[in-house]
Amino acid sequence: MDGGAEGSQQPHLILANKLFLLTHPDVQDIEKVQLKSDVLDSIKSDGMAPLYETLAASSVLELDQSLLDSMRASNEEELKKLDEKIADAEENLGGSEVREALLAKALYFIRISDKYLHRRILWG
Repeated sequence: MDGGAEGSQQPHLILANKLFLLTHPDVQDIEKVQLKSDVLDSIKSDGMAPLYETLAASSVLELDQSLLDSMRASNEEELKKLDEKIADAEENLGGSEVREALLAKALYFIRISDKYLHRRILWG
Protein backbone atom coordinates (compact mmCIF):
# COMPACT_ATOMS: atom_id res chain seq x y z
CA MET A 1 0.00 0.00 0.00
CA ASP A 2 1.28 3.44 -0.89
CA GLY A 3 1.37 5.66 2.23
CA GLY A 4 1.24 8.90 0.22
CA ALA A 5 -2.00 8.08 -1.56
CA GLU A 6 -3.48 6.63 1.62
CA GLY A 7 -2.85 9.84 3.57
CA SER A 8 -4.95 11.93 1.19
CA GLN A 9 -8.07 9.79 1.59
CA GLN A 10 -10.80 10.09 4.19
CA PRO A 11 -9.96 8.09 7.35
CA HIS A 12 -13.22 6.13 7.23
CA LEU A 13 -12.52 5.08 3.63
CA ILE A 14 -9.06 3.90 4.61
CA LEU A 15 -10.56 1.96 7.51
CA ALA A 16 -13.21 0.41 5.25
CA ASN A 17 -10.51 -0.69 2.80
CA LYS A 18 -8.47 -2.25 5.60
CA LEU A 19 -11.54 -4.07 6.93
CA PHE A 20 -12.19 -5.43 3.45
CA LEU A 21 -8.60 -6.63 3.11
CA LEU A 22 -8.73 -8.15 6.59
CA THR A 23 -11.59 -10.43 5.57
CA HIS A 24 -10.34 -11.17 2.05
CA PRO A 25 -9.01 -14.73 1.61
CA ASP A 26 -6.21 -13.72 -0.80
CA VAL A 27 -4.47 -11.44 1.71
CA GLN A 28 -1.49 -13.08 3.40
CA ASP A 29 -1.66 -13.73 7.14
CA ILE A 30 1.42 -11.61 7.83
CA GLU A 31 -0.29 -8.63 6.19
CA LYS A 32 -3.47 -9.32 8.16
CA VAL A 33 -1.52 -8.93 11.42
CA GLN A 34 -0.57 -5.38 10.41
CA LEU A 35 -4.10 -4.69 9.16
CA LYS A 36 -5.57 -5.80 12.51
CA SER A 37 -3.19 -3.46 14.32
CA ASP A 38 -4.10 -0.55 12.02
CA VAL A 39 -7.83 -1.22 12.39
CA LEU A 40 -7.56 -1.42 16.17
CA ASP A 41 -5.60 1.86 16.25
CA SER A 42 -8.33 3.57 14.20
CA ILE A 43 -11.04 2.15 16.45
CA LYS A 44 -9.25 3.36 19.57
CA SER A 45 -8.55 6.83 18.20
CA ASP A 46 -12.22 7.50 17.35
CA GLY A 47 -13.77 5.49 20.20
CA MET A 48 -15.64 3.22 17.80
CA ALA A 49 -17.18 0.93 20.42
CA PRO A 50 -20.04 -0.27 18.14
CA LEU A 51 -17.63 -1.26 15.36
CA TYR A 52 -15.25 -2.91 17.83
CA GLU A 53 -18.12 -4.93 19.28
CA THR A 54 -19.19 -6.08 15.82
CA LEU A 55 -15.67 -7.05 14.78
CA ALA A 56 -15.05 -8.90 18.05
CA ALA A 57 -18.36 -10.77 17.76
CA SER A 58 -17.43 -11.92 14.26
CA SER A 59 -13.90 -12.92 15.44
CA VAL A 60 -12.14 -10.39 13.24
CA LEU A 61 -10.59 -8.82 16.35
CA GLU A 62 -10.04 -10.23 19.82
CA LEU A 63 -12.31 -8.73 22.49
CA ASP A 64 -10.66 -6.66 25.21
CA GLN A 65 -13.56 -6.04 27.59
CA SER A 66 -11.81 -3.22 29.46
CA LEU A 67 -11.15 -1.39 26.18
CA LEU A 68 -14.78 -1.85 25.13
CA ASP A 69 -16.05 -0.63 28.51
CA SER A 70 -13.77 2.41 28.33
CA MET A 71 -14.94 3.32 24.82
CA ARG A 72 -18.59 2.83 25.80
CA ALA A 73 -18.18 5.12 28.81
CA SER A 74 -16.53 7.75 26.63
CA ASN A 75 -19.31 7.43 24.04
CA GLU A 76 -22.02 7.78 26.68
CA GLU A 77 -20.33 10.86 28.14
CA GLU A 78 -20.10 12.52 24.72
CA LEU A 79 -23.71 11.62 23.89
CA LYS A 80 -24.84 13.14 27.17
CA LYS A 81 -23.10 16.41 26.23
CA LEU A 82 -24.69 16.36 22.78
CA ASP A 83 -28.14 15.70 24.28
CA GLU A 84 -27.65 18.66 26.62
CA LYS A 85 -26.80 20.87 23.63
CA ILE A 86 -29.93 19.68 21.84
CA ALA A 87 -32.10 20.36 24.89
CA ASP A 88 -30.54 23.81 25.32
CA ALA A 89 -31.13 24.63 21.66
CA GLU A 90 -34.77 23.50 21.87
CA GLU A 91 -35.42 25.56 25.01
CA ASN A 92 -33.37 28.70 24.39
CA LEU A 93 -32.48 28.98 20.72
CA GLY A 94 -34.08 28.70 17.30
CA GLY A 95 -34.72 25.99 14.75
CA SER A 96 -31.38 26.46 13.02
CA GLU A 97 -29.48 25.80 16.25
CA VAL A 98 -31.62 22.73 16.98
CA ARG A 99 -30.82 21.40 13.52
CA GLU A 100 -27.10 22.01 14.07
CA ALA A 101 -27.19 20.22 17.44
CA LEU A 102 -29.03 17.24 15.93
CA LEU A 103 -26.57 17.16 13.04
CA ALA A 104 -23.64 17.17 15.49
CA LYS A 105 -25.15 14.14 17.22
CA ALA A 106 -25.71 12.32 13.93
CA LEU A 107 -22.14 13.06 12.83
CA TYR A 108 -20.88 11.71 16.14
CA PHE A 109 -22.75 8.45 15.53
CA ILE A 110 -21.13 8.27 12.11
CA ARG A 111 -17.67 8.94 13.61
CA ILE A 112 -18.03 6.07 16.08
CA SER A 113 -19.57 3.87 13.35
CA ASP A 114 -22.94 3.44 15.04
CA LYS A 115 -25.00 3.32 11.87
CA TYR A 116 -28.23 2.17 13.49
CA LEU A 117 -28.47 4.97 16.03
CA HIS A 118 -27.59 7.78 13.64
CA ARG A 119 -30.32 6.59 11.26
CA ARG A 120 -32.81 6.67 14.13
CA ILE A 121 -31.75 10.22 15.02
CA LEU A 122 -32.06 11.46 11.44
CA TRP A 123 -35.24 9.66 10.40
CA GLY A 124 -36.98 8.92 13.69
